[in-house]
Amino acid sequence: MLQFLGELGYGRAGIMVLDLWDENRGIIRTSTKSVDQVKTALTMIEKIGNQKAIVKTIGVSGMLNKAKNIFPKGG
Repeated sequence: MLQFLGELGYGRAGIMVLDLWDENRGIIRTSTKSVDQVKTALTMIEKIGNQKAIVKTIGVSGMLNKAKNIFPKGG
């Protein structure tokens, strides 16, 4: 993501990977102004570590608690 957004864009986006992971799904927090850029950057990820990966956005929510309920673990 840093390659796509650059250091300034990454900082402005306020990206936080939250400890709400279940197997291969999780929640990433970002500023509302940067949602589209972060979603685009996520689609450009090809590998995580040494493994090939495809990152998909399954939804966007304005509130963390709402996201936890709408996109439950394993959901």
